[in-house]
Amino acid sequence: MRFNEYGPNFDLLLDQGLADEVVLITYPVLPGRCKRLLSDSIDARELAFVDSKTTPTGLLINTYKHFGALKK
Repeated sequence: MRFNEYGPNFDLLLDQGLADEVVLITYPVLPGRCKRLLSDSIDARELAFVDSKTTPTGLLINTYKHFGALKK
């Protein structure tokens, strides 16, 4: 399943343990106002870095494995 931007479905997938991988694509932009990636309404998640690729246009494609809720 693919989301072009953050939304409530993304939180739901992580919260229910239905996502095992997160791919974050970062576009080179100028500093300014932005939307938060994750909502404050869900618990912190444990992610492990897996891979990173850079495209010729400067995009960063970072892959993380999702392990569930962050252990306290």
